[in-house]
Amino acid sequence: MSKKLLQLCFVFTLAVILASGCSLNKPNPYESSGNGQLTPSNPTPADKAVNQPNNITLGWQSSGSYFDVYLSLSSDPTSNPVGKWLDISGKSVGVTLPVTGNQNFYWQVFAKTSSGGALTAGPIWRFTTASSISPGQVGNAMYFYDNSTSLPHQVHVLFQVVDMSNTGVSGL
Repeated sequence: MSKKLLQLCFVFTLAVILASGCSLNKPNPYESSGNGQLTPSNPTPADKAVNQPNNITLGWQSSGSYFDVYLSLSSDPTSNPVGKWLDISGKSVGVTLPVTGNQNFYWQVFAKTSSGGALTAGPIWRFTTASSISPGQVGNAMYFYDNSTSLPHQVHVLFQVVDMSNTGVSGL
């Protein structure tokens, strides 16, 4: 009888220890999640970078899964964006800017842990394009203004295409 009582005490003690120290909701400390912070940080190009090309990749670090990115000529990128990317799953966006020398661009990234989830705003970053363009820089830039999806299987995209002197391109 004492052996059974001892076994019962051991099982009860073990159950109490496991129940008090274990949780299924704790994150795995060995799992990589970017910089461990949801708030976007460490921008590329660096904040206040100068002499940036018109073909540029905006990058950041965050533990978020989805991001909204706004690019603007004004210091509030969300008020009048020239580029807007919503619910993207990567941590960078390639952008082709119209060639305008010494132009300030402002950008901001909002992180979220799930598509359509609550947003965590990152700081507003700024970069300046190069004062002159290299010969042979020709082409078009596409500004995305909005995108949405609806059932059944429809994608709506609002965009503008300009040439490298920022003149609208018609006849698309």
